[in-house]
Amino acid sequence: MAASLALAAGSVFAEQKQLARPTPEQAAWHNCEIGMFIHFAPNTWTDRKYDDLSLPLEKMNPAKLDTDQWAAAALWEGVRSELEQ
Repeated sequence: MAASLALAAGSVFAEQKQLARPTPEQAAWHNCEIGMFIHFAPNTWTDRKYDDLSLPLEKMNPAKLDTDQWAAAALWEGVRSELEQ
């Protein structure tokens, strides 16, 4: 019985040594830790979930838009990657 347990324990440890390791690209992505998704589109002004292309561009006037503030907030929070759409 003890020999069977020792063999079973040995095989468990052998399996643990063969765990998958991330590729360098996966490790780099993982090290990004905090990401930020920015979606800024005409439907921001129409209060809709989608842009149906009905808003005339002259009505979309972000005069007080401060994207530098967005970037500063992202840096302060520790964002290391961003995706804009």
